[in-house]
Amino acid sequence: MSDLDLMREAEERHRARREEARAAKEKKDRARLEEVIRHQERIRKYRAGKNKKLLDGAADKYRPRETAGEARDEFSPEPTKEPTFGCKRCNDRGWIIQDRAARECPCRIETRTERLLAAANLPPKFEGKTWKDFRTNHDNQRVAGMLAKVRNMSSRFVDKFMIDGKPRPTGLFFVGRPGCGKSHLATTVIQEVIKRHGVPALFVNFTVLINAIRNSYDEKSTEATNQVLHRPMNVPLVLIDEIGRERPTDHTMDILHLLLETRYLARLPTIFTANYPLKGRGKEVSLGERVSAPLVSRISEMAYVMEMRGAWDYRQEVLAHGNQP
Repeated sequence: MSDLDLMREAEERHRARREEARAAKEKKDRARLEEVIRHQERIRKYRAGKNKKLLDGAADKYRPRETAGEARDEFSPEPTKEPTFGCKRCNDRGWIIQDRAARECPCRIETRTERLLAAANLPPKFEGKTWKDFRTNHDNQRVAGMLAKVRNMSSRFVDKFMIDGKPRPTGLFFVGRPGCGKSHLATTVIQEVIKRHGVPALFVNFTVLINAIRNSYDEKSTEATNQVLHRPMNVPLVLIDEIGRERPTDHTMDILHLLLETRYLARLPTIFTANYPLKGRGKEVSLGERVSAPLVSRISEMAYVMEMRGAWDYRQEVLAHGNQP
């Protein structure tokens, strides 16, 4: 076969390939066109059905008008009512468009804050507590100064709660005699954290938690132990009130240690209140005598100690004598 024949044969092969490619492209274009036509038909049917519903419902917006000199079969549209919105700033959308940018409306923030406060499980007694409600006056100037210092440190804790967009890992340990205001300050902290930073928080009474863990062992219980511990383990901020008030069993102690260990490893802050110090002085009962030493060691690593020693029992000294603030 000569070179001319080879060239002709190669040209025929190229021509055949081009024809196949053109035919395949035409087939693909026809399929795409058919899909577009089908899509447009679906849109047309949808719009036709929607318009029909609008036309069918249009009669509901009209009612007979009975006026002198006019036929009863005439219809007139009802006056259009202006929509009412709970928030005039965003018309209940939750967002405000300003300078070609969207920002959260204050009403959305307020709604989220209300929801988080309701989910925090705060006792009604402590709802709405503020720094100003905490009394620092005392006959002993040293004690008065200490109470003011604890209150100011608690406020700074809230100010610096977020670090690089995450909650700070270290919590607080309020310790002092009953009635000195530990729970007042601790619940104020979690409420301020919710209001200022929008971080979920949870109040947990130590005795209630112990009983819930014990009840979870019962076959008739509706909650398993892992369900009881799920929120305290995972919420960004938890307050365990009156830790050590009740002596837990060894098994319950292991579960409590698991709770704190989980939060410690996840770098989640925990706030504690207790009537017993981490280390007792003289014959003073320490927290280690109420709970296990490993638990006390973990608490000392997880929280700053806020001592309120020497403060009076506010409930006995003031409220019991009818001297309301």
